[in-house]
Amino acid sequence: MKAQRKRIFNLTDDVLVETSSTMHQLFVENISDFSAFDPFLNNSFAKQWFLKIEKVIEWVKDHQILNEQKQKTIEVKIIVEQAVEKYNEVRYFVKKAFKNNKTQVSEFGSNINSAKQSMSKLLVFMDILHKTCLKHETILIDNGYSSAQIEEINNIKNNLLNTNTNQEHFKKHRAVNTEERIEALNNLYLDTIRVANSAKIIYAKDFARKKMFVVNKS
Repeated sequence: MKAQRKRIFNLTDDVLVETSSTMHQLFVENISDFSAFDPFLNNSFAKQWFLKIEKVIEWVKDHQILNEQKQKTIEVKIIVEQAVEKYNEVRYFVKKAFKNNKTQVSEFGSNINSAKQSMSKLLVFMDILHKTCLKHETILIDNGYSSAQIEEINNIKNNLLNTNTNQEHFKKHRAVNTEERIEALNNLYLDTIRVANSAKIIYAKDFARKKMFVVNKS
């Protein structure tokens, strides 16, 4: 199993971005000092560093991603409850149509509460329920249950499938998204701390300038 990527810094994302942005501006203003010390701390480095800052800013915040995931979970739960309500509705008319004949009634399913514990089971349950209603459509219609109401069973099943698929896709995408985001943050930190460490040497005797390139946690 691939090890989960970890942060190599103790700053918050906001502090890292703000510190990097400010330090980048100061670096550009004093680039000749840095280039004289390390020829690789040049305009090309400044450009790449800036691109890393922009990339991190573009990422969606973790709490926003989590809120979106919670919303998708809520959407699934809502449709699951719609499935339960639909089953209870069907069961009312089935009992009415078949005069509470246990054998006939059981053909439409008897335990949706167990089925809803698993999305795959619930999807199968709703599919069977729909097909069984179509099989007995005439008697159900005669007892007040319309074709449109029967078709709603299939619509709910399809909504369940689509919403659950979207949720699972989001979860998997978020895992990749988070890995890439942490890598981008780590890369930005490495450039920022490189400049800060260089400044300690370059401005060893210039306290005011050395202080400008310090990375603080807040």
